[in-house]
Amino acid sequence: MKRVAIYCRVSTNDQSCEKQLVELREVAENHNWEIVQEYVDTGVSGAKTSRPQLDAMMKDATDAMRDSHKYLTSIDSEIYSDLVKIEGLDNR
Repeated sequence: MKRVAIYCRVSTNDQSCEKQLVELREVAENHNWEIVQEYVDTGVSGAKTSRPQLDAMMKDATDAMRDSHKYLTSIDSEIYSDLVKIEGLDNR
């Protein structure tokens, strides 16, 4: 079973990530993926380069790669793109 992390974000505090979380959980369930962590940024603009929970997810993924050579996988391709840019993984 593939282990994944999911990330969602909304720009304002009066918005909710619940619909995104439900949909991402369904995708994981449909693919028989185990969700090991959920990262949620509420009230954080997508234009910001630093987002607390996104930063935490990328740190956890980087630590996991260094420590055990296991990868945390996001089912959000936008996050993978951000990780590639920030961590320079496209140079491998």
